[in-house]
Amino acid sequence: MNQELSTETPRVRAAEPDEMPRIVQLIQTAWAGETCEHYRADPWFGWEQFRVAGLNGSLVGMLKIYRREIVWGDSTALVGGVGDVVTHPDFRNQGIARRVLDNAIEHMAANGYELSILFSELAGLYERFGWVPVPQPLYQADLSRCRHAAEPAHRLRPFDPASDLGDVSAIYDVNNAGRHGAILRTREYWKAQLSWRREEMEAFTVAYDGDAVVAYLRAKRNRNALQVFECMSREQHRGSEVDLAMHAAQFARDHGFARLEFSLPCDSHVVEELRDTDVKLSKGTSSVLMLRPLDTASLARKLRLDPSTPANEIPAHMPPFHFWGPDAY
Repeated sequence: MNQELSTETPRVRAAEPDEMPRIVQLIQTAWAGETCEHYRADPWFGWEQFRVAGLNGSLVGMLKIYRREIVWGDSTALVGGVGDVVTHPDFRNQGIARRVLDNAIEHMAANGYELSILFSELAGLYERFGWVPVPQPLYQADLSRCRHAAEPAHRLRPFDPASDLGDVSAIYDVNNAGRHGAILRTREYWKAQLSWRREEMEAFTVAYDGDAVVAYLRAKRNRNALQVFECMSREQHRGSEVDLAMHAAQFARDHGFARLEFSLPCDSHVVEELRDTDVKLSKGTSSVLMLRPLDTASLARKLRLDPSTPANEIPAHMPPFHFWGPDAY
């Protein structure tokens, strides 16, 4: 049962270092079992990134800002990923989320963030706060037709962070150089992100030639689908991406997934390569990614637009946006 707000107004502020247990407890009211280990592991973590609503000595709402840097046009942009938007069940429908979101927007705008990103199936809610949906391609494949007619041309094995991270991060950098929206991943960030385990780590597979990794694939669960969200290779080994995709399909079958999805950029090589096989891809659209320009003039200039371009029009004028969900949280 919702509690009525007292005459005291919830105060939204940055979290204090000793409040982590209360933050975790609040998060777990929404997502049971969430350990929040990724908070401190994030190399760009800062307590001011937690915007919390306090009322009568208790935390009744919060969100987390994830600091990231992405390719933006011919330059880069500082991004605040908005996640973990939570209101305590006893205080919902009383405007707390609105207060926290307003505070987060003010904080980001005052601290050099040029753009805010979030992922949500509640587009109508966030559009009221200025976020604009950016449709992304989503491909589905018939698992029964994702089988190799012959032995894979490349040797595959599970990803080993101790020996493979250097090659994998280099492949990522080469493939995403100049790709609008791609995050700039440092080695520290790679290590931290892997520790969060927000993916099917057993499905993280590499293709190798001699001692060198020439391609890799990462995937996560999306309800009852195995969703491939990264599949990249060195230029001279593009065919290895099909081998990895077929391997992911076998993994999906072995682990009881109903279908295989590809949440990949529209210029992904694996999508083009699969079209030359017997695999039938059906293309759909995902609309959970949303953007909210904060420094509109800066973003417009970097896209060579008129600096007076309205904030809500910038997404319509930008190149295809290549930002992956696992980079946001």
